[in-house]
Amino acid sequence: REDTWEWKKYNDQAAHDLSILFNILGKEKFNKIIINKLISNNMELSLEEKNMIVDKKKLTLDIIMKYLSKMKRVVIDGYNVGICYIAYEYRNEVADYLKENDKELDVVAMIALDNYQISLRSIKDNDSARIIAEKYNGGGHDRAAMIPLTNELSDSIINAIFKLKQ
Repeated sequence: REDTWEWKKYNDQAAHDLSILFNILGKEKFNKIIINKLISNNMELSLEEKNMIVDKKKLTLDIIMKYLSKMKRVVIDGYNVGICYIAYEYRNEVADYLKENDKELDVVAMIALDNYQISLRSIKDNDSARIIAEKYNGGGHDRAAMIPLTNELSDSIINAIFKLKQ
């Protein structure tokens, strides 16, 4: 449910929390802990595990707010687009936060230099992410798409950002 974001649809916080714990602990340690829980027939998270999850959620929200504080808003082909730099691992969390808190954006374009791509997420229920991605030699589906970050596109983005600052 985490990979498909069905945890949101079904309000399955446990699936999301387990994914967070997996990312904190890594595969080996996570598997060992879960196997021990299965053997003991007690899947309840320990206080330490719960605290790790709460701390990671707070850190993630702080990081999201930092990214969004520097987001630029532009209109591309009639769509209201938020453009920001992010670390690739936060792309879904940034988009999810905007879906819940920003009713003006159609799409967010997240420039992930650590993954050499621009991740696009439709904020409203439309296919803006895919339409914009296809225009710039990217692809995906209606809600999520990407554009490879080529040198030419990087130069265009840098020039556009400097124009916005003037």
